[in-house]
Amino acid sequence: MKVWIALDNHIVFDGETDNVGVEVQGELTRVADSVVLHYEEIGSDGDRTDVQITVSEERVSIRRMGPVSSLMILQTGIRHSCLFRTPAGILNMDALLLECEREDDGGGHLRFGWHYSLYVGPDAPADHHMTVTVRPME
Repeated sequence: MKVWIALDNHIVFDGETDNVGVEVQGELTRVADSVVLHYEEIGSDGDRTDVQITVSEERVSIRRMGPVSSLMILQTGIRHSCLFRTPAGILNMDALLLECEREDDGGGHLRFGWHYSLYVGPDAPADHHMTVTVRPME
């Protein structure tokens, strides 16, 4: 199903806050008890990145394929290692899902929210509050 996907991320790191938001066209697919969102990001330099977000009751996975490729797995109470392949090399982070919520009307209107921490080395984690809102294209 063709959909609009709005992504809003509120980040707190070292006392500083940042908000990042984007709305893109994409596709929604249902596989068993999971919802799969697929869309393409186009960077300011024209580079394209294919993004797939899979949300189930127990976990969220975010796969990015492009100039900066990564796989992030978020699961409540389990700290997962994630690799981000960048032009400058590989960056290793740990991700821990603290809270996840999901609203789904079954007809293409969905809202996901997850709160997670990203750990890079010994530094304090970056705290993320991500909200994803999905609605059918008219």
